[in-house]
Amino acid sequence: MSNVKIPSELCQPFPRRVRAKRSLGLFFAIATILAVIATILIISGSNMNLWISIVFAAAVDLLIFTILGFVPVLGSMQQRRLLETGGAATAIIVERQKYFTPRYVRAKVIYEFADRNGQTYRGVRLHLPVAVLTGAPIDDPKIAAMLANPTVVYNRDNPSINMLYPFDMVEIAK
Repeated sequence: MSNVKIPSELCQPFPRRVRAKRSLGLFFAIATILAVIATILIISGSNMNLWISIVFAAAVDLLIFTILGFVPVLGSMQQRRLLETGGAATAIIVERQKYFTPRYVRAKVIYEFADRNGQTYRGVRLHLPVAVLTGAPIDDPKIAAMLANPTVVYNRDNPSINMLYPFDMVEIAK
């Protein structure tokens, strides 16, 4: 589909060895701070029985840990599975679009690739800098490399599950 070369690390045999790029400790540290604050506010500012306040504070703390800890873990697990056993293919960027978030103007690219059977699929990569749209230099070297050599990793059983390589949370172990 393209004369762009697939990165050599994606040509390793399956399953590839994968490791986390960054620790999830930051999420748990934020969750711990928020849980302590919530516990203090609930217990000190409550007119309820002390035991009821403690149980309520524990439930709020559990909710905080679930939201701030579990959601990033799920994203990391999906990326890990895809990178360990997914197929690799060259991609062609067919469209670049601007979209708005509450704070920023961001860019997204829509890409196409052919799986091992030759069927064409589309995917979207969000949260890119607006410089992608204008052709201006991109500060992040990984994003610049990704756009210069677009490679997609896809689920071999369901190619509609795919992501542009490199990933945010996991990488191939060296």
